[in-house]
Amino acid sequence: MSKQYRVWRRRLRRRQKKRLRAVRAWKRARDAWRAAKRRGDRKARRVSYAAMKAAKARASALKKKVAKAKRRVAALKPRPRLRKVVGLDGCPVPYGLSLAVQDARRNGWTGRVVSGDRREGVAERFGKSSQAALWRGWVRRLPGFNPANPPGASTHERRHDGSASLRRLGAAYEKPRGALLKWWQTGLDVTNASQLVAVLNRLGYSAVRPYPDPREAHHVNFRRDPYRNLRRRGLYGKKKKAKKRKHPRDLSLSKRGVDLIASFEGFRSHPYRDAVGVWTIGYGHTRGVGPNTRPVTRAQALALLREDARHCEQAIRRLGVPMTQAEFDATVSLCFNLGVGVLDRGRSFGDAIRARKYRKAANAMLLYVHAGGRKLPGLVRRRKAERRMFLGK
Repeated sequence: MSKQYRVWRRRLRRRQKKRLRAVRAWKRARDAWRAAKRRGDRKARRVSYAAMKAAKARASALKKKVAKAKRRVAALKPRPRLRKVVGLDGCPVPYGLSLAVQDARRNGWTGRVVSGDRREGVAERFGKSSQAALWRGWVRRLPGFNPANPPGASTHERRHDGSASLRRLGAAYEKPRGALLKWWQTGLDVTNASQLVAVLNRLGYSAVRPYPDPREAHHVNFRRDPYRNLRRRGLYGKKKKAKKRKHPRDLSLSKRGVDLIASFEGFRSHPYRDAVGVWTIGYGHTRGVGPNTRPVTRAQALALLREDARHCEQAIRRLGVPMTQAEFDATVSLCFNLGVGVLDRGRSFGDAIRARKYRKAANAMLLYVHAGGRKLPGLVRRRKAERRMFLGK
């Protein structure tokens, strides 16, 4: 349990108590106002009405704070580990498998879980019989008991049963009889097992009915750990917020983007000749600049920089690729430094951004670090800064 979660949980309780006191104060003021109204006491009515209004405003403000605290507590609440056993249809099932089975249920599976984890001390907590109890009942030929594996040799106990059918499921199952299995290798007995396997495999999990015996047609095992697929489907782990991208026609270079370009261009208030002899001023501005050009301030130089970057913005808008503000700013900086040709087809960045492969486009930025056949440290720093901005870091 994280420290932040404990802090917000205490904060939620305090806010709930404060709101309860404010609501009670509002009710007392309301009753006093009604009593004064019945008596015809105008002065008491005005006083109680003001108190009622103030208490109501405080209660409303605290209601919003309580709602905010509830959202924070829900977001910070620790989720159980995937191997932890929870109840599903009244049966003990590892939490990770329960998430996968419930995912299948939401996507068309109509069955239910009949049996899951049968380890001693676990099954009894959920009112179910352990593997040892089922084995003893079958050996003694008690009514209602079906054939069962002996304890210590069943996937319901996370133990390998030694069968060739189980070993054929893959390297994770190539173990001797009685060997300890992982939590996701726990066997499940379900109704509509064939439907469950089909739905799970369609959703990206890997499940199978391992035993050819018709009496074991209800038994299901997972071939591999469902963790990655649970993360991919947003069912476990920290959920990533989807980036809200807009059409570039609705975007323009922000102050953050201007600052990024300016930090690498360098400021000169007086006109000077650059490395190739072109008269330059401010942050690399060259149009209409000569030896007699008047000095500029930083604010004027930033305005000139925005004008110089406008052709980059127009080129990006012509692509029509949706972007976030950070992605737009980083792309403008890249084009400002390399020219709009970097957006053309056949260029690593241009192909990636046109295909809307944003992560690939961010990585392609790191390729443009050479000038004059040499790798320049300044360009390496600039490309890394642009990539960080592009990824929203």
